[in-house]
Amino acid sequence: MAAACSPNSQPSSSATPTPTPTLTTATAATSTSPSRPRSVAVSRASRPPTPNYLGRKPSKLVDTAVVGAAGDIACPSLNPRDWSDEERQSGSYACKYPETASLLATLRPDAVLPLGDTQYPSGALPTYRSSYDPTWGRFKAITYPVVGNHEYGTPNAEGFYTYFGNLLGDADTGYYSYDLGSWHVVALNSQCEQIGGCQTGSAEQRWLKADLAAHPAKCTLAYWHEPRFSSGIHGSNTDFTDFWSTLTAAGADVVLSGHDHEYERFEPLDADGKPDAKHGMTEFVVGTGGDSLGQFHGLERGSVAQIPRPDPTNPRRYLTPAHYGIIALTLGPNSFSWKFNPIEKMKPLDSGTTRCH
Repeated sequence: MAAACSPNSQPSSSATPTPTPTLTTATAATSTSPSRPRSVAVSRASRPPTPNYLGRKPSKLVDTAVVGAAGDIACPSLNPRDWSDEERQSGSYACKYPETASLLATLRPDAVLPLGDTQYPSGALPTYRSSYDPTWGRFKAITYPVVGNHEYGTPNAEGFYTYFGNLLGDADTGYYSYDLGSWHVVALNSQCEQIGGCQTGSAEQRWLKADLAAHPAKCTLAYWHEPRFSSGIHGSNTDFTDFWSTLTAAGADVVLSGHDHEYERFEPLDADGKPDAKHGMTEFVVGTGGDSLGQFHGLERGSVAQIPRPDPTNPRRYLTPAHYGIIALTLGPNSFSWKFNPIEKMKPLDSGTTRCH
């Protein structure tokens, strides 16, 4: 289970990526999934450049893109004998990151969004090469990662930045943006203490505000590692209230996070966690990438439940701590749809469609 690196409030109870989606291999491993016969727009030439905007001229513009995402992914070894006592007690030795990588291949995404804590326990470069690379590394050419707390177990998250290299924005910040299909997408660094804070007036918040102003879009997605709202062990985190306020002021629609090792979806919320169908963002917590599974407050480990909403300020709709899996988001010109796909061969455990603001 990931350890929080910043104070969490209790839950309210609640390398350039290619424009084509060919699954390429960072090592000798090869993908068994065919490429999509289309290209995905990652920039528009008419838009002005801004720092950390990964703008490129696509060969073909399309309006729809498929994204596969999850966080908390690769274990240092699949052999339980290599695990510490703490890892055995947490159940992490049963991790399933090769299975989630195989599931990604079947989804045939146009982009892969690892939601932080990509390599346990400390994001060391040799471990990336031995664990992450032969599995999730198959999708490296279409990967847009964010950094998590475990990556900073190596000083300055050096292994993370070295492994992903120029797939990222500025290695000193860990935040960047790009266009995917008709959407603007923003990747943020939630490890605030490492980069001078996330509050209003911080370098990252000022960059976020400027980036959203420079790249307006009908539909906008943001993602970072530690969630603003969560019913998991780590809970909600008010450190990201200003991120949320900045994004909602710009009309953003979706937020993805990991950190708590389960799946949870919230109805559109404002920065204070109040339902706001007109301006709020839909948040997905998807810490189900393979390392281990967690639990929700009040639930036993491994239980599956659809939990009734306890009060209007905590509109939890669907929660499941019992399945590793991938969220697949289809980003259309005016809407987005989602499916949370477990590694078991069963129908999606949660799905739906919502129009953009």
